[in-house]
Amino acid sequence: MISRDEWGAAAPIGILAGWPSGEPSSWTLHYEGVDIPTDLGDYAGTVRSIQQYHMSHGYWDIAYNFCVAPNGVVYEARGWDLRSAAQVSGNPVSIAVCYLGGPSTPLTDLAKAAINALIAQRPMEVFPHKHWFNTACPGPAVLDWLDQGRPDSGGIAPVPPPPGPVVPEARPMVRPGARGKAVVEMQDKLRAHGFDPGVSDGIYGRVTGDALRAFQASVGIAADGV
Repeated sequence: MISRDEWGAAAPIGILAGWPSGEPSSWTLHYEGVDIPTDLGDYAGTVRSIQQYHMSHGYWDIAYNFCVAPNGVVYEARGWDLRSAAQVSGNPVSIAVCYLGGPSTPLTDLAKAAINALIAQRPMEVFPHKHWFNTACPGPAVLDWLDQGRPDSGGIAPVPPPPGPVVPEARPMVRPGARGKAVVEMQDKLRAHGFDPGVSDGIYGRVTGDALRAFQASVGIAADGV
């Protein structure tokens, strides 16, 4: 497992809570919502970008407990002891695991084995994100795998040593009236989490703003559309 220090995590901007009951009672599987290559040697930059995106949208830290890359490498996010912030009503009771992929990213055998190895450390019921909230997450590949009973078709590759630092792409603060790639990415992520921003046209208009504010309200942060 790649630790927070090893992937270059930023420090949380607030004090994160532990599990209210002392221990979680289930697992919840997510996907990132954006397609990425399955043959990258390192996904630390992807995890840093997710953390940066979450923290720029009202979260105190990355929302997940763990992230699993297509190459089978597991990245520590919030870890074992802190409650998640990724599945609304399931946050106090369910460990959140994010597969680093989108709607068209295949769920690799190495990732399946890595997820199953995590779950084996604390055997509990496993849910898709959509169990807690009306959303397409965790996407067709993960949902099909869950429906099949989570077969493990391959072993876990040895965890390679972390490479040198990779500077993630900057994610600008997106405000009403903004245009461009950052808006398209936000629209795609909103849709992946069950909120309709309209067409992913890169224009932050009224429909996109309504979807973002609804998402912010659903996770208990200021619904300011920023």
